[in-house]
Amino acid sequence: MGTLKGINEIEAEIVSLVRNTVSNTLRATGAVATAVNAVKGILIGVVGGVKEVATTALPKSTSEQKATSTRSAGTESETSTKKRAKT
Repeated sequence: MGTLKGINEIEAEIVSLVRNTVSNTLRATGAVATAVNAVKGILIGVVGGVKEVATTALPKSTSEQKATSTRSAGTESETSTKKRAKT
């Protein structure tokens, strides 16, 4: 009878240990998920800010610069032609 009582006590301790381990793991998982969502929100904000700064602070792309310089060159040559025509 004493052996059976000892086995039941060990079983109860094992069940309690597993129950506590699972409970603590689920709590930790919830905390990690909350932290991950917070970091995700922060990173989305940072990326949006970087995009905004990049579009205002960095020079235009090469294709945009070519288009702008072509338009400027056309305006300059028209001005030169008009000046020559006046003299």
